[in-house]
Amino acid sequence: MASYDLLLERVGSQKHLLRFWNELSECEKELLAQQINSIDFRSFREIYENSANLHTVCPDNLTPVLDSHHIVFKDLCEKEKQYYWMKGLSAISRGEVAVILLAGGQSSRLGSSAPKGYLLFP
Repeated sequence: MASYDLLLERVGSQKHLLRFWNELSECEKELLAQQINSIDFRSFREIYENSANLHTVCPDNLTPVLDSHHIVFKDLCEKEKQYYWMKGLSAISRGEVAVILLAGGQSSRLGSSAPKGYLLFP
């Protein structure tokens, strides 16, 4: 079985993984040691360090979306809403759509009073 000191060295900054070591049975210690030894901490560290450089956006390159490139759903007539709704569902079914919503608080800036993390789209 791996010693506590060797595991402590292996986990590096992730020392919380061994926080309850002294409370574990020998069997549990062995299982935890096996799990820790199966983790490739070096790869995780490299992935994390490289992730900051992958898609750096320079604010100088950012420009507002042109009015001709977006619509306000609530301002459309029912026929237009239905058209865009179906067009959107079709694109989703083909796997052509991705959405990232960045909002703080309770989405109040988006006109929602729903609980944090929940936003209902019409």
